[in-house]
Amino acid sequence: MQATFLGGAREVGRLGFVLSSGGSSLLLDYGLAPEDPPLYPKPAPRVDAALLTHAHLDHSGMMPVIAHEHNAPVYGTATTLETADLLCKDCLKVHRLEGYGDPYPEFAIDQLQASARRIRWGSPFDVGSWHVQAEDSGHIPGSSMYRVQGPSSLLFTGDLNVPPTRLVNGANPVGADTLVLEGTYAGREHEPRESIERAFLSRVRETVEAGGVCVVPAFAVGRTQELLMVLEEVDAPVYVDGMGTRVTEIFLKHPESLRDAKALKKAYDAAERVKGHGHRKNVCKPGRVIVTTSGMLEGGPVISYLKGMHDDPKSSVLLTGYQVEGTGGHELLKTGRIPLDERVVTVNAHVEKFDFSGHAGHSDLVSFAEGVSPETVVVCHTDTPEPLVEDLESVASRVLAPAPGDVFDLP
Repeated sequence: MQATFLGGAREVGRLGFVLSSGGSSLLLDYGLAPEDPPLYPKPAPRVDAALLTHAHLDHSGMMPVIAHEHNAPVYGTATTLETADLLCKDCLKVHRLEGYGDPYPEFAIDQLQASARRIRWGSPFDVGSWHVQAEDSGHIPGSSMYRVQGPSSLLFTGDLNVPPTRLVNGANPVGADTLVLEGTYAGREHEPRESIERAFLSRVRETVEAGGVCVVPAFAVGRTQELLMVLEEVDAPVYVDGMGTRVTEIFLKHPESLRDAKALKKAYDAAERVKGHGHRKNVCKPGRVIVTTSGMLEGGPVISYLKGMHDDPKSSVLLTGYQVEGTGGHELLKTGRIPLDERVVTVNAHVEKFDFSGHAGHSDLVSFAEGVSPETVVVCHTDTPEPLVEDLESVASRVLAPAPGDVFDLP
């Protein structure tokens, strides 16, 4: 077998991986990096089919190209395919608003849905000469890792998390000759989820009891839903705003992708949905908690809330995800300031970040690899592969960290 990365090697984001054997090729993920300006993967060669691990744009954002230009089927769970449809449409809208140009025509998203093939975890299927089985990768609802059997076996993790969260179960290793392993947190660890939740809830309660507003910027896919479940333990009105509401409804349609669908529905029903700009103006009041997009403070409803509470020292802005350099969230953490209404303002509200990551930390990545027991490990989706490569050399006889465009042989 031969393989190459079109993106996502020695970098985080825009992942694309081509696997070829005997004249047949598979594409695993094909995403873009939603930066300013967006970063795209290398053009894909002709492939027979694509496997989509999950809906986040850095894995799914360029899949409409495959459906449109290659007329190839795209496999994924129902949860992933429906969520990807929503995110790709929103991505195209943002590209147009920001003047980036369209990465593909709008009808290509419809073609993606027409070419979609829904799969289930644990149910094998054949794609040409490849025998494939998807398993839960523990990242977000519906996320999959794929075991592909050709001349040898390969496990492609996509984004991976091992410890369970309130929202999803963690991933379990699956034996394979080659492991293609994401390394987002290579060389770094996470605090236990229970500790993060306790610290987060403590800050929320302090804010509410002080008479402040608690604004919680959150990613629409995965993070919003987990936070609503955590906030069930707070005795305060909770509001949810932005795309996270539509994503939650997709998740609830597919309870098989959730650890506890009843618990998510209960938390979602307990929160009040914010319905448009007029409602939004009346929500930002003392003693309330608002979970809202965007998670990196790059537009969206969160900007409206920040305008109303950024100067209040009793209030809090609680960031709950990774903040890419150059985003509003990154600048807020770094400088205590943020652009609002075309001017940069100082935020006097309390600002704090909590590590609600959906990615496995370093030691969990190594333990997962040990469970797979591969001959070869290929590290991707990290700009610092060295710490992971070093520790994996005791796990596999061959450890690679290729660059985009490198063609390499697999057993």
